[in-house]
Amino acid sequence: MMLKKAQRLNAVARRSLIVLFASAALCGCREKSVRQSGAGAEPVYTKQYRQAAETVIVSLSETNLSTSGRIRLTIDVHAPEGEDVVIPEIEDAIAPFTVEESHTEPVRFLPNGKHLHRRVWTLDPGLPGQTQFQALEILAGPETLKTDPVAVTVSSLLPENLETPEIRDIAAPIEWLPEEQARLRIRYILLAVSGLIALSVLVARMVRRPRKTQELSPQEAARQALDRLPEDELARIDEARRILLEFLDRQFQIPTAGKTTGEIIRTIPKYPLLGRRVTLVDKLTANDLVRFSNRIPEGYADSLVEYVRGFVEETMEVPCD
Repeated sequence: MMLKKAQRLNAVARRSLIVLFASAALCGCREKSVRQSGAGAEPVYTKQYRQAAETVIVSLSETNLSTSGRIRLTIDVHAPEGEDVVIPEIEDAIAPFTVEESHTEPVRFLPNGKHLHRRVWTLDPGLPGQTQFQALEILAGPETLKTDPVAVTVSSLLPENLETPEIRDIAAPIEWLPEEQARLRIRYILLAVSGLIALSVLVARMVRRPRKTQELSPQEAARQALDRLPEDELARIDEARRILLEFLDRQFQIPTAGKTTGEIIRTIPKYPLLGRRVTLVDKLTANDLVRFSNRIPEGYADSLVEYVRGFVEETMEVPCD
């Protein structure tokens, strides 16, 4: 009898050691994976696509990783100056991976005269197994470049023959002592009183007649916002851009929220804008270059504010269909 009990205790101890070693391996491999998939690590997968004057480069920091690792996905687009570049969202193409973080780097000038557009994602894996990243369609000027699918393998860090420890002889919960029961009753009473007070305040606010607020027209809202611009030059530029995009959205139904300048420009040809499209596109493109540069041209902020003010005044009479 004692021998069987000792053998059972030894088995439980072995299972506990296996779990501890697996947890330590998870933590260590997680740190190693994060270090290796950093910005400075060389990608293990790189493929280049070229069409006309446009070039797309897709890079992956890993194609074979554990469930505790991460993948850094980078898409570089080399396009001539003045061309619009649209890099799509990838959430649907990488399932079951998820996007932990993503960012778009400022446009850089290359020695060959082209512009470098870069988008970077950090991806977390799902369950172990084989995954295939779907092909992406990247718009660069008049060309659309389609990438190839990429196979990614995710492996588990846990041993295949790891047994789940059995938990037996769980003791029943201890009954509340009389002193603890009294304290619990007091807490419940205080909680009920607090709930009644909060409910009374909520009902009182609902009974009050809400104030009627009149929504401002797009032109009036833009005028008032332009009259309250901040003094800081960079802040004035950002606020003037926000006012212009909000006016385009409300007055001409051009979707601007959450979109890049390139995506906004692509929707503008659907709306005549009273013959002002060319100037509007130039202003939006120049604004991107100024915002991502290290120096603001003298008088640019005032000229942008005056353009936005004039655009609002000139288009207030006849909205675009």
